[in-house]
Amino acid sequence: NGKLCTILKSAGDSIRYHEEKIPWHAVRVGDLVLVKQDEQIPADLILVDTSSPDGFCYVDTVNLDGESNLKARRALTCTYSKTSMHEDKVSVAIEKL
Repeated sequence: NGKLCTILKSAGDSIRYHEEKIPWHAVRVGDLVLVKQDEQIPADLILVDTSSPDGFCYVDTVNLDGESNLKARRALTCTYSKTSMHEDKVSVAIEKL
């Protein structure tokens, strides 16, 4: 898929990231993909965080299964409170195991 998506690339340290636009076909395992409201997602993703304080988002899957109702999805509980966005800058605090 040649459509563009936004990934978060490390800004040199493990906490700050900057946004970078790349084609969907260039997304690799381990990339952090920033998805905004009403964007289409042509790939399987793990929901790490949302703008909602409880970690929920609602996904429209009409193109996959024909159902027009929104499906609630919740971010992983171990990650959804670990990110923050301030003035278009993203901070991520994820520990390596």
